[in-house]
Amino acid sequence: MKLSVPFIPDPGYADFLAQHVSALASIYFPLDTETVMDARVRSAISSHADTGETDRLNALLKSLRPVDKYVLANTRFVHPDLYSNPVKTGAFLNRIAQMDDATGIKGIVVADAYLVNALDQTAHHIIPKLSIIPGVNSMIDSREKFLAWMDLIHGTRFKLPDRLIPDRSLNRDLNRLETLAREVRRTLPG
Repeated sequence: MKLSVPFIPDPGYADFLAQHVSALASIYFPLDTETVMDARVRSAISSHADTGETDRLNALLKSLRPVDKYVLANTRFVHPDLYSNPVKTGAFLNRIAQMDDATGIKGIVVADAYLVNALDQTAHHIIPKLSIIPGVNSMIDSREKFLAWMDLIHGTRFKLPDRLIPDRSLNRDLNRLETLAREVRRTLPG
C-alpha cells in the first residue's frame, strides 16, 4: 500500500519524503495565492504568490518527481470574483503550468464545481494535461454524487480522475463504500 500525504514546503520534510519515495502514491499541496484556494492552513513560505516562491517550491519538489503531485483548490467557499476574473484564474493556471514544466503536476483537488467550470473556460493550455480530483469536501458518499462529478468533469477539457476521495462517513458504512468502489472501478479508466 502506498500513501498520499500532504506536502509542506520545508527542506527537511522534502528530504524525508525523498528518502521514502517508494512508499508514496501522491503528494498534495496548496499554492500560496492571493485568493485562498485550499481548505488547509496557509504556507508560511511566502506572504504572496511570486516567481521566487514557485521556484523555491519547484526546487523542493524536484526530488519527488516520480510521485504524482496534486495542487489543492479544495475550499468550499471561493470569492465570487474568482469565477469571473480570467486574470486570477489564468494566474493560478500559469503557476500550475510552470510547476508542471519543472516537476510534473498530475491534477487539481477541488470541491467546487463552479471553480472547475471557471478554470475550464480560460482555455489555458495546461487544462487537458490535468485531472480533476473531487476532494473530501465534495462529500462523495453515493453513486449519484460520484456520477454527477464525472458528468461535470467529462463536460470540460480536464481529464477524469484516476483516483477518488470518498466522504469520511463511508469509513463507518463499509457496504456503501463497497458499492461506491464498484461504481468507481466500472467508470474510471485504469
